[in-house]
Amino acid sequence: MFCVHFLPPKYVDMLHRCALHLGRWQKEEGRHAHVPYNPWSELQVYQRGSLVKHVKGLFRAEGYNNTAEPGYSMHARFYFLFHEPLRVITWLLCVIIVLVSYQFLTLTQCTEWSHILTLAVIIFANYYTLFKLLRDRLILTKAYRDEKSYLHEKE
Repeated sequence: MFCVHFLPPKYVDMLHRCALHLGRWQKEEGRHAHVPYNPWSELQVYQRGSLVKHVKGLFRAEGYNNTAEPGYSMHARFYFLFHEPLRVITWLLCVIIVLVSYQFLTLTQCTEWSHILTLAVIIFANYYTLFKLLRDRLILTKAYRDEKSYLHEKE
């Protein structure tokens, strides 16, 4: 419930847009003596396919707009988590389904009335969380369907 409360769809959308703006860099391996590249600057936005020379090596831009620092793992992790907006919601949904299933199995094994009552209240609260996550996932699926087709057209 805690994660669902602090990751509403509007916030996930904002994080997704930040990840798209942040972009991702792919390190180019091998010797590139005669390849034209730009020196990396934190004040510039790089387009897809741009080659950039950074302290940590030569990198190619893979996002549509790239402002991340090449080779910085925190930017790469943020991009991985939020460039697909449904990824976090789907992970939370899987966790809550496993949790509710486990609680239901535990409820079927209980024999004391106090345990049954306590688990029933907890399952009721988690069913509400499951409902909110399913609703958010359906809404976000429909909302991002057009964006995904637009991004594929740009390629």
